[in-house]
Amino acid sequence: MKKVLFLAIVSLLPVSGWAKPIASSAARPLALGTAYIAEDEDVNTLFYNPAGLTGLSGPEVSLNYGRMSLGGLNAITDGQVAYGQPASFQGQAIGAAGGITAQSIMPGVHVVDTFFGVASDINTQGILPWPVRAGGALKLRQEQGQKKDADIGKSSFGFGFDMGALIPFDDNNSLGLALKDLFLGDLNPRGPRLVVGARRKQSSLLLFLADVEVRRNVFALHTGAELGLYRGLLRLRAGNAYQYNGIDHVSLGFGFNFSPAQFDMAYVVPTQSFHDNSGQYRISLIYRFRAARFSELYFDRALDMAEEVDRRVVQLQESEARLKSSIQDLEQARRLAEEDLARASMRNQETIRSSEDRAVQAENRAIESEMRSRELAERVQEAEEKIRRAQQMSAPRPVYRAPEKEEKKETGPRYHTAQAGDSLQSLSQKYYGTPDKWKTIFDANPGKVQKGRPVPGSKLLIP
Repeated sequence: MKKVLFLAIVSLLPVSGWAKPIASSAARPLALGTAYIAEDEDVNTLFYNPAGLTGLSGPEVSLNYGRMSLGGLNAITDGQVAYGQPASFQGQAIGAAGGITAQSIMPGVHVVDTFFGVASDINTQGILPWPVRAGGALKLRQEQGQKKDADIGKSSFGFGFDMGALIPFDDNNSLGLALKDLFLGDLNPRGPRLVVGARRKQSSLLLFLADVEVRRNVFALHTGAELGLYRGLLRLRAGNAYQYNGIDHVSLGFGFNFSPAQFDMAYVVPTQSFHDNSGQYRISLIYRFRAARFSELYFDRALDMAEEVDRRVVQLQESEARLKSSIQDLEQARRLAEEDLARASMRNQETIRSSEDRAVQAENRAIESEMRSRELAERVQEAEEKIRRAQQMSAPRPVYRAPEKEEKKETGPRYHTAQAGDSLQSLSQKYYGTPDKWKTIFDANPGKVQKGRPVPGSKLLIP
């Protein structure tokens, strides 16, 4: 913000020096200190830098009137009219314009210049990273009258050229270059001018311009600033020009944009002649044929903004309704997920309980089986005991006692050929004197015991 204020103040500062008013071709450039080389906003760029004609968006006409007072000398009056529009030539977009300036320098002396200008974008073929716009204008000059001053040549008719280029770096910054007043003969004794200008758009409503002009024995610096108010309806302008061996002045102006019409006014005061009658004023009227109407730009724009707000409110309401519906769907999905989780938890618990019940039942069955096995083993043992006793009772006692004692003394392996009715308990009782070592016989004879009894005819090892 401080930088913006500093630039605005600098653009308004006058510079001391010998002064008298200068001529300009439109009110807006005059109010900006004639710093207009890098501008492309209207058809009046035809009189400053014809390359700016590429900025025309539609047909427009400009009418200008100015009056210059030189103190006690005769006043100089002049008027200009210009028309321009975008066009196309062999598929290439161009901007074309024509204009006339007429100036009454003193009684009986008149100068009329006719301009024909054209501008277009040029292809730099990758030489520059920015677009380049070029333009030129043919100027036909006619002088009338016998009295001539130092600034007017002696030829009654002749022609010259203006050439210019414009480089827009972006929407806010551009650079302009113009070579002006290239007349043949002595129509322009002061010689051609080389002008370099820059344009900086600080914001949508604040604009700065600066030009450096070089001419034979003259060096000039032009600066200007423009501030838009009320969305560009009102524009306030100020400018300053310092010219070594030339003109030094400060200018003020304003403009109203009643689209498609634009009215501008400017007033120039020499910085060293505030107390005399020297000065210059200029008024301009620009009409853009295809521009939006004032009501469309302001009143209709307000209605459009209101409608846009209403649309956004409706969109927000719809978004709110969608969000509420989404929240309800999410809440329902959460409830369903919780119910599914609860059912899954119940099923898991039931499965766990069922597994536990089956485990208990299996354990009970195993206990019952073990108990039945013990009962069967006891019955088998009782039956074997009864058989053993029956055998003992049926066989003579002395026959079997002595061999048993002798067999116990044997150190080699003992074998027994299984007979029908033999059991492991009976063999254990026979060879070890107790039925409890039946497992020893079982372990020593794998594959020779089936269903708890020796296979008849098999040869059993008795450890």
